[in-house]
Amino acid sequence: MIFVETENPTKVFAKVQGDKIEGIGSKGSYRMEYGRISAAYEKTGKELGKLLKML
Repeated sequence: MIFVETENPTKVFAKVQGDKIEGIGSKGSYRMEYGRISAAYEKTGKELGKLLKML
């Protein structure tokens, strides 16, 4: 993800790359591919939220 200034998209605030993030939890059904994908997005969002909160 790339975070840019709204009025000046050429000004980049941050670049975030998440590799090999595995969704772990009991919410999703891992029998289907979309369950693993949605869990990975959920985990990525939580981790990104923690990082932003520290700023």
